[in-house]
Amino acid sequence: PIMLMQYRNQTDEAGIRLSLRQIILSSMHDFNDLLTEYNLTEEQANVCREIRRTAAAERNSNRHDWISGEQLARDIRMEMAMERHDQLKATIKKLREATKDTNEKK
Repeated sequence: PIMLMQYRNQTDEAGIRLSLRQIILSSMHDFNDLLTEYNLTEEQANVCREIRRTAAAERNSNRHDWISGEQLARDIRMEMAMERHDQLKATIKKLREATKDTNEKK
């Protein structure tokens, strides 16, 4: 999970809207399509490529067994849960603001 958190920090700092799941697990063809579809700058695309390259190297390395099979799946599920949590927080905030606006108009 430590490396995934570092990757997430890198994507957040670079303003990349792709999920780590999309960056790390998509096929090369789909990955290249995503880079084009999301209109990333060259710097953002390079961050994505570096994350993908590093994750693949770690996955293939015996020294880094933490990102193997089951661990990678757990880490990706955790990432997805964190993304969903962020989406729910944003929705709750919008609903509270809408409720507040409605109450103020009364």
